[in-house]
Amino acid sequence: MSEENTNIPRFIGESTNSVDSKGRIFVPTKWRSQLNETMILHAGFGRSASGRYLELTTVDNFNKLISMINALPPSEKRFESLKRVIFRNSEEVSADKQGRILIPKRLIEHACLKSEIIMTGAGDHIEIWNPDMLDTADASYSHDSLMNDFELLNAMLTERS
Repeated sequence: MSEENTNIPRFIGESTNSVDSKGRIFVPTKWRSQLNETMILHAGFGRSASGRYLELTTVDNFNKLISMINALPPSEKRFESLKRVIFRNSEEVSADKQGRILIPKRLIEHACLKSEIIMTGAGDHIEIWNPDMLDTADASYSHDSLMNDFELLNAMLTERS
């Protein structure tokens, strides 16, 4: 087994939280130590039909995305739109003394967040979901799909070694 990089945040599990009247949510204590003072909150990039969610990540992880975007050919018009959508729907956020972050109204609307949310660990970031949309997204991923994806992942990893 390869050596793990302990500097890479590992967000696992889930937490049910609420959005207060000002649009603030608590970042669960179990994840706070892996986030810096400044974080990036952005629209999620899921491909599922109900993929309207938010992602909370470290500045370092977001900078990796920026590097990939900056490597795209500037002459491609579609990449201009991609950049605009990604950066327009991203915000730097900081937790207050109580561990809350403020979600801008446009991102609350984008993800259709109501008073209750579910935050899920997704490895290197946290996803913030409307519970009904998360249920729909999860229901569209069958056990057979999960098993097929594990087999594909195993085959890909075997090829690399």
